[in-house]
Amino acid sequence: MHLEEEDFSYSGEALIARPNNPSSISDDEWGDYLFMRKNPKGRHVEQWQHSSGCRKFFVIERNTIDNTIYSSYTMIQASKEIKHETN
Repeated sequence: MHLEEEDFSYSGEALIARPNNPSSISDDEWGDYLFMRKNPKGRHVEQWQHSSGCRKFFVIERNTIDNTIYSSYTMIQASKEIKHETN
């Protein structure tokens, strides 16, 4: 029997800003931080893992409509080069 194996695994929206003082926010705000993610149609910044290889995480900018990949970054590069909204 042959099982299909994927080289890369989707790990969700990239660069989610952690609240500065988690103990000072409400349960609803904490829940939003943990679970609420964008699911856009179009260009999006995502975190992926090389699951069948080195197992490192990286960030790509991808079009969710046609899977075009515009750029890729290490986690450190992404945190410095990509601007994101903070909560």
